[in-house]
Formats: sequence, structure tokens, C-alpha cells
Amino acid sequence: MRLVVLGSGGREHAMVRALQKGGHEVHWGPGNGAQGDWFPLPDAYNLEKLQALKPDLILVGPEDPLADGWVDKLTEGGLKAWGPTAAQARLESSKAWSKQFMRRHGLPTADFAVADTLEEAQAAIRQLCDHRGVVVKADGLAAGKGVVVADDEKSAALAAQELMAKYGRLVIERRLLGEEASWILLLRPDGFQALPLARDHKRLRDGDSGPNTGGMGTITPVESPFPLEKLGRDLFAALEQEHLNYFGALFVGLLFTSEGPQILEFNCRLGDPETEVLLESMPGDFLQALYGHPLPEWQGCCLDVVLAHPGYPETSSPSMRIEGIPEDLTVLQAGTRRDQQGQLWTAGGRVLHLVAHAENYEAAREKVYQAAQKITFDGKPAHYRTDIGTQLDLAGHL
Repeated sequence: MRLVVLGSGGREHAMVRALQKGGHEVHWGPGNGAQGDWFPLPDAYNLEKLQALKPDLILVGPEDPLADGWVDKLTEGGLKAWGPTAAQARLESSKAWSKQFMRRHGLPTADFAVADTLEEAQAAIRQLCDHRGVVVKADGLAAGKGVVVADDEKSAALAAQELMAKYGRLVIERRLLGEEASWILLLRPDGFQALPLARDHKRLRDGDSGPNTGGMGTITPVESPFPLEKLGRDLFAALEQEHLNYFGALFVGLLFTSEGPQILEFNCRLGDPETEVLLESMPGDFLQALYGHPLPEWQGCCLDVVLAHPGYPETSSPSMRIEGIPEDLTVLQAGTRRDQQGQLWTAGGRVLHLVAHAENYEAAREKVYQAAQKITFDGKPAHYRTDIGTQLDLAGHL
């Protein structure tokens, strides 16, 4: 089949690789500094050029074009797209709307309040904050950086002031305690296929310290301490009732508490960096899985470590020369570019994903970290966490 992948990050690089493994003709744009056997599509968000290409399916990767209605535009232009419409993408583009959706359908989630003013936010913090603290979230898209987990009312009030000035409307949530996991469902009109659980590491530094990021590494699989079949059925029924079911991916952020699984958030797309490990270790054809074909049993463990640009996530320093990328490891590119001579440079943010699929996490960690030590940005070591995969035992148990 002739396929188009829209996006420029590590997630889209992983999607392209997975589709090519299935023997499909893949066009990718805007792309990044990665080089491969796909067809470059530099002017990707051009409806007329996409129509002229006559693809069998267009897969939209990032959240911004989904929220902006690119699936609507593609469909209106006579093209088949994988992803939600703008109305369906409200599950991700508005955390307030998403929480209200969960409340309407009795889906398990933390108690919350929506605040449009600083006074409303302060009142909600006083109401919801207890000895565990409170969570302050920007309502709209914030590239993984619009969430602050506050330990007390004072730090929550400061976070609310900062986030409201930057993003506007806020969601204040009662803080729950437990272990997080990422659960990705491949939705279809007639059902869904659940992928193995993965675990993202959002904090910048070792020990889950430092600011939130878009994700500094991921592992899969991890085992759920609770059965998830009923939650999946209830969620799918709720989507159908509100005409929110679509042909695409739904990311469900879960927190496993002592009372059971709680839904933290939805993303109407494949997660990043979860996609990097899930697709690298996926058995069978990714495209067939989108259409409901069952996948063979998953084997082994997969681990991804992100190499980030200096200053990430707060600032972005000038572009830096990338050297030392190994040929014996999967390296998925995100924030990269190439100059006219073909030299690879950083382009800010999360730069590279080092991915290893092995029999166990110990073997995968050894492969990734040996490679990470050899890669340099302008001759200096890149920033990465050294503890990805160490918070779980080697069987992947929470």
C-alpha cells in the first residue's frame, strides 16, 4: 500500500520503520535529519500535493495538526486518514472537557475542578489539596510541560499562577498515589486492539527528579496489577455513545492505585516515546494491526533512552554537531536536521531515541547505555537519564 506519515519526531520515525517492515511504500514529511528508504515529503501539509500522491492511507502523528483539524481537511479532500477529527481530539486538546467526559460516564479518575481565574484555582486547591498534595494542569496542549505535581497548597498556588499566565484555563486535580503506565488502544469503528502496557519516564533527571518533559525514556512491557478488560469495554462504550470513536490511536494514561486503575489523561494519538518501544518490538504488520488483525504473542523487553539537547525543556541552545551514532543499535531521530553536506545536527528538544529490544531489561539497558556513552553533541556528552528501566524488576512488574 502507498502510505503517508505526517510529522517530524521520533514517534513518526518509528511509525515509518514499522510500516516499511510490512513492505509498504511510505512517504514521510516534514521529517527530520533521518535518512532511509522512504520517500521524503518536505511540503507535507499541502492538501493538493497529498491528493496528487493518491495514498491509500495518511497517518497523522502529532497532536497539533490533529487538534487543528487536519483529519477533517484530509477527509473533506477525499483522502483516507488515520486519526481523530478536531471534535474527537478534544479528548486531548482540552483536559477540562476530557475530565468532564470521564465524569459523565463514570470512568475512574481523580476528583477535579476547572478554573478560569486565579481565584477559582486557589479555591479549588484549598478544596482538593490534602497531605498528598494536588495536581495543577493546563487545560490545552502544552507538549507534556503543562503539569505540576505540587506537594502543598503554597507550591500549588505558585504553579497555578505560572500556568494560568502561560496557558489560561486550568484543571485542578486531587493527587492520587500509585504507579503510572501508558495504555495504547488501536481504535476501529467495530472495536479496538490494546497494545502492551508501557512506562514513560517524564522527569528530566535520574530518580524522577527535575521538571516534566515530553518523556526521557520508556520501557515495555509492564504488568498490570489489575485486569483491564472491563475498563477497556467501558471506555469504548463511552466513546461510541458520544460519537468519539475513530480510526486511530487512543493513549490512556493510567495510575494504578490501591483502589484500582485510575485514568489520568487521554492522548488521541500514539504516545511519544511509547511508540518507539511498542513499534520496535511489535510482532507482525503494524498496518494490519490498525485494521484489527490480531498480533502474534509479544516477546522480550524493549527500552528507549532519550538523548536531549542542552537546556531542555526550558531553553534551546544553538544547533550542535552530532557524532558517534552506532550502526548496531536502533536510533530513532527526533530533533535533528542535516546540512547540505549531509552532516547531522541537533535541532533542539529531544534529539535521539536509542532503542534496544532484548530478552530482558538488563540486556536492553546494556546495549543502550553502551551506545549512549559514545554519542556526542559538539564533542560533549548528551544529556540522558541513566536509570531507565531500573524502577521495575526484570520481569517488568510494577
